[in-house]
Amino acid sequence: MNEHKRAIALGFFDGVHIGHAALMNRTCEVAAQNGAMPSVLTFDVHPDTLVYGHEVPLLNDNAGRKDIISRLFGIDDVVFIHFNKEIMHMPWKQFVDSIIRELNVGWIVVGHDFTFGDRGEGNGDRL
Repeated sequence: MNEHKRAIALGFFDGVHIGHAALMNRTCEVAAQNGAMPSVLTFDVHPDTLVYGHEVPLLNDNAGRKDIISRLFGIDDVVFIHFNKEIMHMPWKQFVDSIIRELNVGWIVVGHDFTFGDRGEGNGDRL
């Protein structure tokens, strides 16, 4: 485990729009304020592929997403989790607890409309 806590942005981040940029910048701010490592946690497969059962056309592959995040925001720590049925049905609290424990997360940054966990029951307010 890394000795420094992570300030981590959660999301898929295919391409980078103004909302993604705000999340990345906020993650860097939180990390700098707390002596943490700015990080991104994303999935290797778009969640809608399993949730809705159809392939989602993407702008970038995983390497491309990591490169964009690194080049534009200086965030080199991009963690990919394999999105599968186990992750899809995991209760939101269990998901958060697992990333805090396994990735040494101290701060989590999400967008106002971000949902996660089984049936999307996790959100920014619940965090």
